[in-house]
Amino acid sequence: MKLGKRQNEKLLLILLCLPILFSCGAEKKQDNDLTRENLKGKIKEMTIYVFNVRESFGELEKGNLMWKNKCKYDEDGNKTEERYYKDGKLIWKEKYKDGNKTETNYYNKDGELKEKQKNKYDKVGNKTETNYYNKDGELEEVEKWKHKYKYDVFNNNWILKTSSDNTITEREIEYYK
Repeated sequence: MKLGKRQNEKLLLILLCLPILFSCGAEKKQDNDLTRENLKGKIKEMTIYVFNVRESFGELEKGNLMWKNKCKYDEDGNKTEERYYKDGKLIWKEKYKDGNKTETNYYNKDGELKEKQKNKYDKVGNKTETNYYNKDGELEEVEKWKHKYKYDVFNNNWILKTSSDNTITEREIEYYK
């Protein structure tokens, strides 16, 4: 089958547009805990060992293991849990949801729960409340924070945050013209 000049031009145009069409549907690199930590691949769990450093004959070398940290990630690359171990025993555990630390459990040297903290956050991701529980699960203290914001006129990003913990946070944002 022989194509005419006009059909050849249409076919060429379609072939030239195909890569553009497929690139529009390409998945954008997702911002998650793995990308923020500059880790690549679909990581399920990562173990980190922290050693002290000692000097031997003028050279620094790895000393004793100080603690071990195990991080768990969901399939979307977000950290869901961290566990800290010392001398082979769990000393504390942190749980995360939506990038925020929602719960921290502290353990004694025998691995028994000593204290628990639960955090709440506002829609911007600022911690607004921490509830402290004893080993029996009884609420012992509630700490609350309030935040006031001042926003820029260009994009409605906050540029000044005053918090009830007597801190002020300023952000300078430069935009493309």
